[in-house]
Amino acid sequence: MRELIVITALFFTLQLFGQKYTSEWYNNANGLPQNSVKDIVKDKFGFLWLSTEDGIVRYDGLDFITYKDPHLSNFNFWNFSGNVNDDNIYAYNLQEQQQVTINKRRITVQTPSPEDLNKLGVHRKYDKNDYLLVNKNTVFERSLSRFFIRVSSGVYFIDLKKQTIYLGNKTSQPKIIPVSIDNINDVFVHNNFLFVRDPKNKRVVKIENGNLTTVTANDLIFSPHIKIYWQQLSGQIILINRNTIYTIKYINGTLQSTLLCRLQDTDWPAVSSIYYDEQFKKIYLGTVNKGLRTINLVPFYTPRNSSFTNEIYYTALPFGYHTIINTQGRVYNQHHLVQDLHFSDSKDSYTMISDDSHNFIYVNNNKVYTRYFATNYQTASVRKFGSKVTAVYKDQNKYALTFYNGSSYSLNLYHDSSFQKLYFSIVLSKSINCIRFFSSDQILVGCSDGLYLISISRKTIQKIKSVLLDIKNITSTTDGSFWIISRGKGFYLLKNLQLIKMPDDPQKYLSSLHTILEDQYGYLWIPTNNGLFKVLKRSLTEYAKDRSGKVYYYRYTQNDGFYTNEFNGTGSSSNTVTLKDGNIVLPSMEGYVFFNPSAIPSYYPKAKDFYIERAVLKNSKLVQFKDRLSLDNNFGRAEILIDIPYFANNENLYIEAALQSNSKGMNWDVVKNRKYSIDNLKPGAYTLNIRVLISPTGIFAYKKIGISIHPAFYQTIWFKALITLLCVALIIFFVAVRTKLLTTKNSQLKRIVHHKNNELKTTHNKMRDEEEYQKKLIQTINHDISTPVKYLSIMLRHLPEIDDPKMQKEVFTRLSKSSDELYKFTQNLKNYSELFLIHSEKHQEKYFNINDILEEKKRLFEEIAWQKNSFILNATQGNIKTNINETIISAIIHNVLDNSVKNTADGKVHLCAEESADIITIIISDTGSGIKESLAEYYNALSKDDGNSKYFLKPYGMGLYLVIYLLKKIDGQLYIKTNKSHGTEVVITLKK
Repeated sequence: MRELIVITALFFTLQLFGQKYTSEWYNNANGLPQNSVKDIVKDKFGFLWLSTEDGIVRYDGLDFITYKDPHLSNFNFWNFSGNVNDDNIYAYNLQEQQQVTINKRRITVQTPSPEDLNKLGVHRKYDKNDYLLVNKNTVFERSLSRFFIRVSSGVYFIDLKKQTIYLGNKTSQPKIIPVSIDNINDVFVHNNFLFVRDPKNKRVVKIENGNLTTVTANDLIFSPHIKIYWQQLSGQIILINRNTIYTIKYINGTLQSTLLCRLQDTDWPAVSSIYYDEQFKKIYLGTVNKGLRTINLVPFYTPRNSSFTNEIYYTALPFGYHTIINTQGRVYNQHHLVQDLHFSDSKDSYTMISDDSHNFIYVNNNKVYTRYFATNYQTASVRKFGSKVTAVYKDQNKYALTFYNGSSYSLNLYHDSSFQKLYFSIVLSKSINCIRFFSSDQILVGCSDGLYLISISRKTIQKIKSVLLDIKNITSTTDGSFWIISRGKGFYLLKNLQLIKMPDDPQKYLSSLHTILEDQYGYLWIPTNNGLFKVLKRSLTEYAKDRSGKVYYYRYTQNDGFYTNEFNGTGSSSNTVTLKDGNIVLPSMEGYVFFNPSAIPSYYPKAKDFYIERAVLKNSKLVQFKDRLSLDNNFGRAEILIDIPYFANNENLYIEAALQSNSKGMNWDVVKNRKYSIDNLKPGAYTLNIRVLISPTGIFAYKKIGISIHPAFYQTIWFKALITLLCVALIIFFVAVRTKLLTTKNSQLKRIVHHKNNELKTTHNKMRDEEEYQKKLIQTINHDISTPVKYLSIMLRHLPEIDDPKMQKEVFTRLSKSSDELYKFTQNLKNYSELFLIHSEKHQEKYFNINDILEEKKRLFEEIAWQKNSFILNATQGNIKTNINETIISAIIHNVLDNSVKNTADGKVHLCAEESADIITIIISDTGSGIKESLAEYYNALSKDDGNSKYFLKPYGMGLYLVIYLLKKIDGQLYIKTNKSHGTEVVITLKK
């Protein structure tokens, strides 16, 4: 009966409604350079090209790229011509000054020759008349009265209301076509055939090579309200009848029309060009002054009723072949509200079931309502329970109610829909959101704190181990899998009583889903709070095996025909409906969404339809390349553009990239907005691998390009080699300098050591000399003082033997005198310290008299000589002054006189000093025993020796040795004369 209720309405619905659509406008505010879109064509590679009055524009479904070559005199372009299959599309700018050619996705500029213009230009002269090329029909051409049309076999020259002439390529003989053409809108071209519409006679003539044939056409083509838009380059014929758009195709001798869509607009702009993209189900309308309108033909339907203020729905049930019904009694098909049975206006009815008698049962205001099929659902019964009823369920022909008791929740199972024969009941502490029979004896119960498995026979409760989950829904698929839907944490596959988390989509919209529905093609459909997702069930079950691999979801949004991206759902099976006509129905925040899975396309790029040949460098500089991109080392940042003609939802375009600098494995990065950025790369060779998902099964198409980062001069191998050589040279130089420095330091150190050694030796010698000096000093003092002391001692020893007082007095006088002279001598002993200094000075500042020293020494030795009955005579005349070292001369005279006194008895000692111009001579002679001749010769030779002979080597006494040593200090000499009978004469010569 319910089928009969809606069958009549369905008939009219199918006749009235065409394809649903969404629409979007583009103009100079969001992509276009200018708002006059004169022509639209799709090239061999799938890119859309627009001709405007401010440049040629390429559109890939994401970005508009305007080409304005600086070599062009103006950017005002007309219609496209050429051949799409041959990848040869061209257009002329204003006054045909230049021609742009579109080839291999690029634009080149040429200046056409007169021959080219005659062959391909938009102006042609025939029979002295000017004709304008028409290769499409728009508002611009409708005012023409004379025009020509090129086809592959020749040219048609058409003069409206006059004649039509055909000029074939292989003949120069024109052919007059016997057909009357009154309106340019009656002419169109398809597959190189010229068609002429005759609305009065309701016929269409096809002209091929100048020959006429009448073809069959739908009455629609003769309507006075239609406008025909055709384009020779694309081969399309678009017919617009009021606000309805059709396509026309010539098939098997018949012009056949296909309804595309019925627009709701009442104010149509002036359309200058139309293109229908059959692959992506889009219509592009180019307008005279409003830009480009895209009409997306969508396979999703959402029936609306303006009389309802609220169309937020959560549940529904099938109601006939094409329709559904909800708890309010509203019956919908995919186009509109069919009827309203007015069940209830309540907004809190979230669950609804149909029992075995086709009665509808739902919960409203904590009561269970039953609408009876037998009375066409006009009567209902209401059943109250002691507790608050929250939901009604039917699963595997078993009935269930859930209750809230104020502090706990309960689940009751019944044998039938009367809910009177209770056979199982269980109480839970948390709210019950959904139930699903796991087996005939086990029930899965989703609660706000997790998932439970309840055994009916054993009345046991087992909580499935998991993270803290608020379970919203439980669904199952034909393979027996159970899918667990949580609130805010995605969905899980229940396998071996373990919950396996399914992967999220990149935007994590799947964290808030409502249910999972399986279609007959192996896909799962997942409505969420932000769009509808589609995924291969096989990809999820494969993922569940080892939690590896990627799962690729396809997302549908408002652009595909919804009024909102937010779907609704509850924990019951009634939140989705599968109709007998194949449609699936989902509740949303703005009505129900109808769709047939078999009619819903998923758009994936073709394997060959993506290109890597453009890059944007710093300062927005665009470079084009082939296979390899070369960059300077200071390129900064580069965006490599991945060109894909993809006109569906860009979110469903999966692009990944991996940049390699060696043979190591690749790490794939997700590419957003078809751009891959590189920056701060070191100089070298890289390989950029790009892959694009081309199938829901996870199949990718791969391409790669080389990237060369040129090094700066300081990063080149030769520079590094030069720097290396320089460094080596510097190291060698440094080592050499260091070695030389160390050698120099070593030499210096050797010199220092040598010097120190010499100093040490000198010090040692000095110490030795000092020791010798001290020894000599002591010996000299001892020598010089011993004689006076000796004779004083003798005199004192003989004093007791003298009895004569007079003699004693004389002795005492002499002792006193000698002691006094000896005392004076000892007072001057301090000067002896200068005698043995190595560097004793020869001269002194003060002059002294030689005779004074002779007298002093005479007085010292006079008493000694008296004891030996001798006397001392000083025969020196005058004053002989000198500044020769006085101490040394005194010591020399002392020692020589000492020897003379000791060796002279009963005789005399003669002292004499003489002076010449350069020499002072001191003579000390005596009449003593005399010195041996050999000894005199030895001392004379020693005095003359300049070889630094060692002194004191012979045991002859030290007096004369000391004299010779001291004479050498003052450059003096000693000469000894010996006379056996007259004693010894010592001659001392001193240089002044």
